[in-house]
Amino acid sequence: MRSLLPYLGEFKGRVAAAIALLVAAKVANVGVPVMLKAVVDALTGSGQPVVLVLPLALVLGYGALRFASTLFGEIRDAVFAKVTQRAIRRVALRVFRHLHGLSLKFHLERQTGGVSRDIERGTRGISFLLQFMIFNILPTLVEIGLVAGYLFWHYDWRFGAVTVATLAVYIAFTLFVTEWRMVFRRTMNDMDSNANTRAIDSLLNFETVKTFGNEDWEAQRYDDSLTRWETAAVRNQTSLAALNDWLEWRCRELWTQIPHGVRPGTIADAWTEEAPLLMEMTRPFDGFVEHAKRVSPTCLVHLERNRYSVPASFANRPVSLRVYPECIVVAAEGQIICEHQRVFARSHNRESATVYDWRHYLAVLQRKPGALRNGTPFAELPPAFRALQQRLLKTPGGDREMVDILALVLQHDEQAVLAAVELAIEAGAPTKTHILNLLHRLVDGKPLEPPAVTAPKALTL
Repeated sequence: MRSLLPYLGEFKGRVAAAIALLVAAKVANVGVPVMLKAVVDALTGSGQPVVLVLPLALVLGYGALRFASTLFGEIRDAVFAKVTQRAIRRVALRVFRHLHGLSLKFHLERQTGGVSRDIERGTRGISFLLQFMIFNILPTLVEIGLVAGYLFWHYDWRFGAVTVATLAVYIAFTLFVTEWRMVFRRTMNDMDSNANTRAIDSLLNFETVKTFGNEDWEAQRYDDSLTRWETAAVRNQTSLAALNDWLEWRCRELWTQIPHGVRPGTIADAWTEEAPLLMEMTRPFDGFVEHAKRVSPTCLVHLERNRYSVPASFANRPVSLRVYPECIVVAAEGQIICEHQRVFARSHNRESATVYDWRHYLAVLQRKPGALRNGTPFAELPPAFRALQQRLLKTPGGDREMVDILALVLQHDEQAVLAAVELAIEAGAPTKTHILNLLHRLVDGKPLEPPAVTAPKALTL
């Protein structure tokens, strides 16, 4: 970092302006929760009728601070962009002149690939170092100082002391672990340069390699460097993952052990109480591919040579088909109307599949009960409905009675209807009247067994 200071001195005004904008952005960022607290206190704290002017002014100030924190950050990036790019240009030119000043022996060793990769990595590193130091480390230290100062000024000094001590220990621990992990990172960079050197030099000497038939030997040398790079990369990634997992586990363990101090119980207990009162997280990303489809007269929509059933009320109407990796969701009129597991059967050597849901065709059954006998959508009814169907279809008017029983799932929970059907079959009275009686008893929580009736002696046979 010390070697880059002369390049920053070329634009002293821009650097000073960027730091000033940085401090202003952090002051606005810290002021956002403070202003939000003032808004909440003004609206709920006094218990008296709220004067609209004061809360409105605070709300406007809250919005202005949020806008200012973003605005100052964008202006800071624009102001500092020329400083970063000029530093990259100066350093790259300096390295280029240095390479031309090296002896002939260095250039005869053919380190072209490694040198080009080092120059590329170095120029990228300058941009990262400047951005990270000016826009990450320095802003973080400024924000820590502002927050600690606010805690010292408005609360007990122990709050600020604990905050500063915790962050100091965390920073020291992070630096220690980072130095330990830097061994893996340096090995990665060395192996990357070595592999690039061997690849470029082998291609530059293509005629020689082909003349002596050394393609396999060159490939083996290249693979050796990549193997060592792979080992270092895996160690670098696993060490970072292990560090993060340990930190999370240790923090959670301490939460369950350290008393809160103000409230009864530990910090974990206080968090459990407060979590439901916090602002809800935004919904996770809902990614799907949407198609506009028209439902066929047979209540089907087509997708990828397969067909999926839709409620009969949407026949011959447009719907929106949302395709997820694992399912198909059909929406219409601003609401979800059905969902199916996605079927992957679109090969030219396989027949297309049709996915039915018998519930979608209940409206059709109510008009044409005879469709129940041979209708394909009803071939996979639940076992209880199948057993009931076999009994009712043998009786006159059994079609209409079976349709009325199936239509109960439109008004009641399907599991409750199935339970009532199973009980009626077990009792040997699978009729519509008995099933309705059992269903209402299940829904109302009444006993299913009728009470015992003691007949008077006069009626005893």
